[in-house]
Amino acid sequence: MLVIDSDCFTWHPDLGTFAAEASDLDYQLMRQGRRGLDYRGGQWGFHMRSLRTGKLLWFQRINEERDRENELQAVVFSASLTPNRTLRLRVFND
Repeated sequence: MLVIDSDCFTWHPDLGTFAAEASDLDYQLMRQGRRGLDYRGGQWGFHMRSLRTGKLLWFQRINEERDRENELQAVVFSASLTPNRTLRLRVFND
């Protein structure tokens, strides 16, 4: 199971989202001897471990953001906290 600690991400409270650079997450994958995301229930993603609570939260890949030239800008992930509340996470292509 791929688990990435919450301190690898920057929390943006004004947007209600987490963010990270792709190269930082690549390093985390490499550290764990992994080459890619987990595949669970037809979705690609990973678990984030809260360093404050120790709880795991599943973030699944939901889409990509591309510029006018179709260059990848970011990959967007989402995690459900409750049926009506989700968290977003953007991994920026650097």
